[in-house]
Amino acid sequence: MEIIPLKRATAQMVLAKDIMRSEGPNPLPISRKGTELTQTLIKQLLDMGIQSVAVEEHPICQKEKEGLQEGLDKLAYRFKRLEGNPVMMKIKEIYQDRLIAIKKGEHARKTDSIS
Repeated sequence: MEIIPLKRATAQMVLAKDIMRSEGPNPLPISRKGTELTQTLIKQLLDMGIQSVAVEEHPICQKEKEGLQEGLDKLAYRFKRLEGNPVMMKIKEIYQDRLIAIKKGEHARKTDSIS
């Protein structure tokens, strides 16, 4: 299972979790686990303000995976010129912690759009 931004979803990906509407006292299902995404459904979900979805393994998701060290190296490269800036170093630290959590499969924060 991968949690991806809805903007990166493509037709034929399959939902790994129900998508729930979080408004009101009782959440209502928008789309159920196992549903195959279509361009129309993706557009409708975007129009509803859904930002991310959980999808089953898909070749696109597998291609995007990279090793933790490679990700940390890229992060260090991007922030190299900003080493004297304490605010930017704090931002780098936050990104680094999040990258490590994601690579270890710990999704520290889940959005309201998936359940």
